[in-house]
Amino acid sequence: REHGQHPPRLALHHHHRAAHPLAEGHGLLQAQLQVVIDGGVDGLGRLRDGELHLLGLQDGLADTIVRSLAPDPAGSIWIGLQSGHVQRLAAQGFQTFGVREGLSGKPVTVLLATRRGELWVGSQGGGLRRWTGQTYAPVAEEPSWVEAEVCALTEDSRGRIWAGTANGILACWEGGHRHADLVLVESAKAPITAILEDDE
Repeated sequence: REHGQHPPRLALHHHHRAAHPLAEGHGLLQAQLQVVIDGGVDGLGRLRDGELHLLGLQDGLADTIVRSLAPDPAGSIWIGLQSGHVQRLAAQGFQTFGVREGLSGKPVTVLLATRRGELWVGSQGGGLRRWTGQTYAPVAEEPSWVEAEVCALTEDSRGRIWAGTANGILACWEGGHRHADLVLVESAKAPITAILEDDE
């Protein structure tokens, strides 16, 4: 913490699932949409002009189980999948990233597209990675982070990145450097599933 400055307070919530208002032309998408067709099919839905359309493998989606969505400042939609892939949906269609681009191959649990244009990827047992422009690189080398299940990501008003894990660890990155980890509830190790900066 910088001398004389107090970091914004963070509100932590245990359950969070929301639809994302997206760029013009993409309509409204929602993660983990379930459509009942012969017992149930997972996929990615697009709501446009009052009609819901399901996007699937035939449309270029790499996996039908969507775990996370994030719009970026350029108007693209980033999609995190159970298969461990990350896809970028833009006007030209889907662009797919996987292990060859540096991802862990573990299910993607949360995505964050920052105001600076960075993409942070949290996964289930594969830790936290950031797109460098050439590859997805781990942001921490300690085993506790390399194998972490990351459940929540947010960017605060100062551009710092906050991450919460399934075993209750909260960490902050600023300028590429991580501050000391905080264990919020040492005895329970309750998962941190959402992080929100308030106005104070």
